[in-house]
Amino acid sequence: MAEMDKFEIALKNEKRKSINTSLLVIIFLNIIAFLFVAYIAEEDKSRNIALFAAGFVTIALLLNFFLKKRIEYDGKIVVIALIIYFYLRTHLYFPALAMVIMTALYFITTKVPVVVFTKKGISYPSFPKKNIHWPALNNVILKDGLLTIDFKNNKLIQQYVETESADVNEQEFNEFCRQQLISNQ
Repeated sequence: MAEMDKFEIALKNEKRKSINTSLLVIIFLNIIAFLFVAYIAEEDKSRNIALFAAGFVTIALLLNFFLKKRIEYDGKIVVIALIIYFYLRTHLYFPALAMVIMTALYFITTKVPVVVFTKKGISYPSFPKKNIHWPALNNVILKDGLLTIDFKNNKLIQQYVETESADVNEQEFNEFCRQQLISNQ
């Protein structure tokens, strides 16, 4: 998104694929845990709930896999919600709490980081969020999908931008940054 006094550039989240893989491993481990609970359960009700959970989560995971190929759909959150529900249903509160924490971490780590450039400065999406003022910088350049922020203290940030941010006019963006650097020296 570009305006005359503001540019927003989404950065690539290089860790997204490994995070998604880790989440799938956790989901499979939960399916195994449900099967284990079904095996050791003494009550028929608990056994049935655990077996139903294992089957239902497996089906939801398979739907996620097949639907994701056709439409933009991330059903892993639905699968995790089902896991949390079935843990609460079987009164296993600690695993349910662990899954809630894992889900929150999933949302935080897969969020698309967006750098916002304004006349006041740059809002960089680190943890915690950094506000960078123009006088602290030597140069800012966007070239061929690579964003470079060069600090006066010899620090350098270089990151690739998401393809959605590729529609930002590099020339306009670089001119905007050059004007800010000149006016804030």
